[in-house]
Amino acid sequence: MAQITPCILLTFDDYHIDNWHAFLPVLEKYDAKVTFYLNNLDKLTDEQITKAEQLMAAGQTIGCHGWRHVWPVQYTEENGVEKFWEDEVKPCIDWYDAHGWDITNYAYAFNNYDEKTNARLFDRFDRFRAGSAKTDRTVMGSFEHLFLDLDDLPNQRMMPGMHLDTIARSEPKPEIPLDLWQQILTRLADNGQHMTFYGHNISATDKQGHVTNPAYLEEVLKLAKQMHVACVGMDDLPEVAR
Repeated sequence: MAQITPCILLTFDDYHIDNWHAFLPVLEKYDAKVTFYLNNLDKLTDEQITKAEQLMAAGQTIGCHGWRHVWPVQYTEENGVEKFWEDEVKPCIDWYDAHGWDITNYAYAFNNYDEKTNARLFDRFDRFRAGSAKTDRTVMGSFEHLFLDLDDLPNQRMMPGMHLDTIARSEPKPEIPLDLWQQILTRLADNGQHMTFYGHNISATDKQGHVTNPAYLEEVLKLAKQMHVACVGMDDLPEVAR
């Protein structure tokens, strides 16, 4: 697309396809598009593959999150960048190609990357999702580095993100307050900007690992729509300038 309005990019990692698919009616209710980054592709059932294809058919973006979710920098340091490519990236590409999926975006496992991994992957993928959970999500100052101008999108390949989950490592975490969401969305709308967030599972019942509460997520989507800030997927962004 040639132009884009102020927006948020919500991304979700790993292989929680059943719960992501169950949340699709809520996404459609608020005209929201998000990005789902998959790993462990060979462990998906036929039913889950069908659900992922239904997500794509509904306009949601599917991205790559590695084959076995290894630590990219450490793996590269111990085995070399080509071994990382052959073990962690190429199997994903082969799998996607075999299923006819056009995948253009990558999220490094553990948000872990360096110049070597970027140099190897940048020729194959357009954009990358990055981020860090080590911030206080209840204060506006933690978000300053995430406000990016829309005009810079063609040159923005590494998208820094804020942790979205309401449970992290099986422990409840402070949510980004809705009044802070309102401040964030207001600034995005007023300044013509975008911001990226990342979570994992979407569930009201799962308490293990990293989870975003669906009721909370719906409140965020509702507020964004009310404030005319689009929720878009990585595939909806303008093409990168190479």
